[in-house]
Amino acid sequence: MQGFHAIQPKTDCPHCTDENIWELQNFKGKRFDDPCFECGFVGENWICLKPGCATVACSRYVAGHMRELHAANNPSHMIVFSFADFSFWCYECDSYIIHKKLNHASFFYE
Repeated sequence: MQGFHAIQPKTDCPHCTDENIWELQNFKGKRFDDPCFECGFVGENWICLKPGCATVACSRYVAGHMRELHAANNPSHMIVFSFADFSFWCYECDSYIIHKKLNHASFFYE
């Protein structure tokens, strides 16, 4: 019988820089219930943290539009925030990440 496996977020992501993470105040007007820009899905969505982007797109478990956004703009749109579980993902590291620059969760849920 297989059990659950804990996911250990990466704590040393080298992509957690100002050029990849927009300042929190720039997301004013964005909400956790914003729809995917491509299919309109509301729920399991992510928001791109690339400065100037802030695109909301659905996860790989829906239609994969956030992954497509990353693939189309690789590698510049690499860090995203999940509206579903408050996690951060780096496409370049292919890992969940934790970093002091990543404090966006409280903003979207005020």
